[in-house]
Amino acid sequence: EHRSNQLKYSWEVAKSECEKLLNPSGETFTIAELVYGKAGDGKTHYIWKQLNAHKQSLTVVINDSFSPYNTIVQLRQLPLERNNVIYFSFTMLPPSEEFTELDENLYRDVMKRVERFFFDLIFLGYVEDSDSGVSFKLPGDLQWSLFFEVPSRENLSPEESLQEFTKELPVVELIGKLKLIDSDCPYDVDKDVQLVCKYLQAYHRRDDPDGINRIFKPPEVNQDKIAFGHKEDLPEDECQRLLNIYMPKHVKINKMYQKLFVGYMKRRCKFLENFPAFNFNEGCVKYTTKDKSRNTIDTSKLGSTVMETMLREVSDFCQPSRMKDWTTTTKQQLVYDVKDGGGSFHLIAVNSENMKEADKEKYRIMGAEIPPSHALRSRDYLDQYLSSALNVPLENNRLSAIDEKKYVLTLDYTL
Repeated sequence: EHRSNQLKYSWEVAKSECEKLLNPSGETFTIAELVYGKAGDGKTHYIWKQLNAHKQSLTVVINDSFSPYNTIVQLRQLPLERNNVIYFSFTMLPPSEEFTELDENLYRDVMKRVERFFFDLIFLGYVEDSDSGVSFKLPGDLQWSLFFEVPSRENLSPEESLQEFTKELPVVELIGKLKLIDSDCPYDVDKDVQLVCKYLQAYHRRDDPDGINRIFKPPEVNQDKIAFGHKEDLPEDECQRLLNIYMPKHVKINKMYQKLFVGYMKRRCKFLENFPAFNFNEGCVKYTTKDKSRNTIDTSKLGSTVMETMLREVSDFCQPSRMKDWTTTTKQQLVYDVKDGGGSFHLIAVNSENMKEADKEKYRIMGAEIPPSHALRSRDYLDQYLSSALNVPLENNRLSAIDEKKYVLTLDYTL
């Protein structure tokens, strides 16, 4: 135990002395960070945010084709100015068990070259390619920043991935501070999050006069349309609160799913921004049936109905376990048609005859026609819906790609 503690103490002293030697008074590196965490928790996003805050930056990808020459050529592209940023992205992982001994040896050979390169760059401040003579000298007084993204290894915790990484590249640990990124970190609030959260807040207040079910009253002078995107930005803590309420549990597990949630919801909220039936909703729609009788649909809850449908769709998209055979269930998927600058809904409904009456009423309120199941086998429906969903123009009311290939394949639909 004594020897173990002594060894640990010696390493910490060595690390401290190296930092003083390599970076006196922070002149060489303003920041040198090892960024680690689980896959999908936002390591790359965090680093890119740092890069975007600086005028000059460079991304160097470290993979199995690594060569000192190519990396030096990249480094020489940076102007000798203050506060540059270099991001070393490690995309290479050790071979798994099914790989051969040859693969293992190739990996070890590459990592030895990478280790030697970083030793020269960080300790000596100078790297040179022995074959070509091309070289690069790290400026010692310009306060550059270095970020190393630690690759996440399968079946290992972030700490274990970091430990394996620093075993192979101990020189990086000597100079780098540790930065853990995890799913509990608050999601960054940008303009996309603001748009989504304005609609989430309006939905949260759906029973208020100014909530998502607000009614448009034509006689009022200079009345704005109901859209919420132009409203004043929300405080960051309010955005975080709303995301925490409406992000499902399976979305909160990592930043990748959270980004998908925001991206899917953003597109739907932008659709609502230009959806006439929503923006000028007077609370009811009068129409004439085929037998010439008059009828009325109550649309007083159109906004909340649309938001509930969108939130369910997005939750399903971010849930891998929902990938199943749609022919065995009553599955519905909205198609958002934004032709001619407006907006309308189409509906792909599998086994629509078995759809719950409450769901049928919901789609009627939204103005979406519920086609019978056999309609999906008709090219009239199929081509029209796919054209709207994929933004691919029709030729003589048909998609020419289907005629040419005799097959349809999208992320959610196969025939």
